[in-house]
Amino acid sequence: MSRSKQFEQRIARIHQLLEADGCAVTWNDRIPDPDNPSQPRQVDILIRRGDEVVHAECRSHKNPQDVKWIEELIGRRVSLAADQIIAVSDSGFTEGARLKAERHGIVLRSLHAVADAEVASWGKRTELEFCYYKLSHVQFQLEFAGPAPSPDRVGSYLAAQTSIVSSALNGSKYVINTISDPSFPLCIQTELQPSAPIYIDGVQVVTIKVRYEANEIRTRHLVPTVFSYGEAQSHGSTQALVETHDAMTVEIIKSKEQCLIHIDLSTLPPPGVDEIFAGVVYFEHVWNLSIDKMLLIGNQELPVKLSTFELVVPHTLQASQ
Repeated sequence: MSRSKQFEQRIARIHQLLEADGCAVTWNDRIPDPDNPSQPRQVDILIRRGDEVVHAECRSHKNPQDVKWIEELIGRRVSLAADQIIAVSDSGFTEGARLKAERHGIVLRSLHAVADAEVASWGKRTELEFCYYKLSHVQFQLEFAGPAPSPDRVGSYLAAQTSIVSSALNGSKYVINTISDPSFPLCIQTELQPSAPIYIDGVQVVTIKVRYEANEIRTRHLVPTVFSYGEAQSHGSTQALVETHDAMTVEIIKSKEQCLIHIDLSTLPPPGVDEIFAGVVYFEHVWNLSIDKMLLIGNQELPVKLSTFELVVPHTLQASQ
């Protein structure tokens, strides 16, 4: 996705937090042209505040936005019958653009990096804590729809099919997650049915049983980069802070009243050898966080690497890797 589209999406999420309950915020919307209803017109962000219709148009450029863009937005407001236009820039505005916008009622907003002192005035930066489970004494037992292949063949197959091992172990973590106030280390035993058919030497696997001991590991990460969103004047008021992390797709948007969190789980730090990601993230220094303000995307079932495991066969325990 282009930088400009990512910028638009970020501004849309900021307004999802800032707008009052009942307002609708839509990124990359299309509306009919009042003079030619069959012709749709694109709007970067459409905000509906009851009967009021607001267009937020965004520019992510290296240089400050000039008067030419403001004049285009003045015409756009009239042409598309918008009640208000918000112009958002991550590079600021020229003095001419500011004067033109003020005269014609175009609202200017800016998103810019802020110094530690401004962040401190809002409170502490967000810290994330990711939870992983460290596994030991991992055992697998497979049940078949027919005569079982030899243990050597089953063990070799599992050692080669790391995606099956990852799927089974990621599926088993939900057993731990359902335990209230768990006391580690835990001994976990569960059985799962393959979501897609698995055959070893032509015989279908019906059930995969998993057993292991688990300890909890937590890693802490400070969200280092902070942007301010607010009035475009150099000393304008801040409406929201946006905290991001360069190494993973994490975005925490804070107003003075509430927070919105956007995370791509698949970009989180990968688990180490003999570990699984628990799918659990803890947040410090956030407030009034509700379920509808949690935007989680991506796959939390990250690949699992085992240093060793055992294959259990009837009355026999045999090392397979």
